[in-house]
Parts: sequence; C-alpha cells; structure tokens
Amino acid sequence: MKHIESSNVTLGQDKITLRLLKKRLTGSNLRNLRISKNLTKYGIARDCGVTYRTVLNWEQEKVEPSDENTVILARYLGLIKPSEADRHKLKKEIDELNAKLQRLGDE
Repeated sequence: MKHIESSNVTLGQDKITLRLLKKRLTGSNLRNLRISKNLTKYGIARDCGVTYRTVLNWEQEKVEPSDENTVILARYLGLIKPSEADRHKLKKEIDELNAKLQRLGDE
C-alpha cells in the first residue's frame, strides 16, 4: 500500500484534511454524490480497484476508505484534482505507451 505523504489534500482552492474528505466520501454523502453523477457502486468499484462490497460498506458506514482509497475515490469523483507532478507523470506514461505502439506498428 502506498503511503500518502500529507494529511492535507487540495479541494478546489482549499486545503482540507483527509479526515474531512473521508467524511464526505462515506455514508449518505457518498451515496448522494454517486447518484448525482449517475454512477453505480459496481462502476466505482471497478474503476477505483476495490470490490462492490467495499463500496457498499463505505455507503453503509461499516468502514471508511483507507487514506489511499480516499484520494483515489476523491480524484475519481472530481473532488480533488491531480497535482502538476501527477499530470507530468501521466503524460510521460502516455508518451511511452505511444512510442511502444509506434514501434509495434513499424514491425
């Protein structure tokens, strides 16, 4: 499991703690946000790399997301934006994949 370097994340212009973000991403808060975005528990589970039961447990407040899953879920739902470093890393990975595809096409 990755270690989250800071207990603060950026939400729009504000910095908030992971604790507050977790509160926003559990129980009826998560359910209402999911429904407002026309998402299913299955879709969130698939796209965030967790099980359907995990999402169900978050919505039923049986457990709260780990720090790592909180950030993944918040990014997925558009509550926090990736950092400049994350965008740069993603662009580099895309460029590398495109280069591999180009090489495969040239064979």
